Amino acid sequence: MWRRSDPVRPARAVPRHPLLLLAESPEPLPANNRVGNGWRLGAPRWLGWIRGRGVVSSPAPDPHADRSRLAEFGGPRHGPLVVMVAGGRGGVGRSTLAVDLAYTLGHGSNGRRVLLVDSDSVDPDLDLHLGACRAGRELMPLSRLDQLTLRLPDLHEGRITLDGCLFTDSDLGFQCLLAARDDPKPVTVGREHLDYLFEHLLAPTFDLIVVDGGPLVSHSSGSLRFWVERAGVALIPCGEGEAHRRSCARALRYFEENSNLGRGNCLAVTALGPAAAQHQRRQLAEHGLELENLPWVPKAAMLAAARQVPLAQVDNRMRSACQALAVRVTSMSAGRQSRER
Repeated sequence: MWRRSDPVRPARAVPRHPLLLLAESPEPLPANNRVGNGWRLGAPRWLGWIRGRGVVSSPAPDPHADRSRLAEFGGPRHGPLVVMVAGGRGGVGRSTLAVDLAYTLGHGSNGRRVLLVDSDSVDPDLDLHLGACRAGRELMPLSRLDQLTLRLPDLHEGRITLDGCLFTDSDLGFQCLLAARDDPKPVTVGREHLDYLFEHLLAPTFDLIVVDGGPLVSHSSGSLRFWVERAGVALIPCGEGEAHRRSCARALRYFEENSNLGRGNCLAVTALGPAAAQHQRRQLAEHGLELENLPWVPKAAMLAAARQVPLAQVDNRMRSACQALAVRVTSMSAGRQSRER
C-alpha cells in the first residue's frame, strides 16, 4: 500500500518486509502521474530508491525488460519445471489431465516434489476433483491463492509453514494450490505477490509445478499470465473435429505470443479411438503440433469422479500412459534447455 505524505500523519519507520512497504514519495511527481488525492509510481523506481536507502538489499528489476524477463525466472533453467495444461474447448479434460500428470510425477521413484496449481479463470474446480471441498466445507481453506497471499508475512517470518497451508493428501503424492475463492469482495492478488510467492517459497520447495490454466480466453487472469510466462512445456487437450483443431491452433499462437514456448515445447493430448486419433494427428501436424493419445475408459472415469481421486489412481492403463507422457514432457524440457545453451 502506498500513501501520499500528510503533514498531520506521524512519521512511521519503513518495514523491512518486501510486501508491506509504507514510504513517502522520493521525488515530486508530474501532474499527469497523479491519481485523485494520491499518487502512483512505478515499482522499479520505488525499489531502486528503497534499495538505495538500505531497506531492501535485493536488486531491483529492470523496468525495460519485457519478454527477455521471461527467461530469467521461468523455464527449466531456473527453478522448477512448470508444465502448463491449458487451451482447448470446454469439457475436453484439462483438469483430469493436470491431476493425472501431477499424480504420476509425484509417484515417481526419484523423490521429486510436485505442486498442482489451479489457475483456471473460467471454471476452477480442482477442489472438486481432489476432494478438498466436501459437504460445503473446505478441508484446508488456506490452500487458496487469495488466502495464502494474506499469510505471506507469516510465511516470511516463519510463523507458519508452506506445507501447512497447501492442500495435501498422503495418497496423492503431490500438493495443491487452489484458485482464489469466489467472493463478492475478493482479495487483490498482485503481480508482486505472485513474484514473491514463486521466487522465495515455491521455487526453493518444488521440483515440478503442473498448472491447470483453463481455456486460455483473451481476458485471462493475471495469475494465468504469470504461469504462462514461466512455463517450460505446454500440453493442449484436444477433442475430435475441426472446432477442436482450431482451438488447439489458437492456443499454440497464444503460447508463442505470450511466453518463450515454441512449437517444440507444445504438445496436443487427446483421448480418442485409434482411427480418430490418427486422423486428428495428421490434421494437427499441419499446424505444427504433435499429438499424444491417452486411453479413456468411461467406467473408470466415473469411478474416479465419485471417489474424487485421480483417474490414474484407479485405471492402470491411464497410469501407464501418463508415465509415458511424463517421460516425454521431461525430454521436451531437456531438449529446450539444450537449445537455449
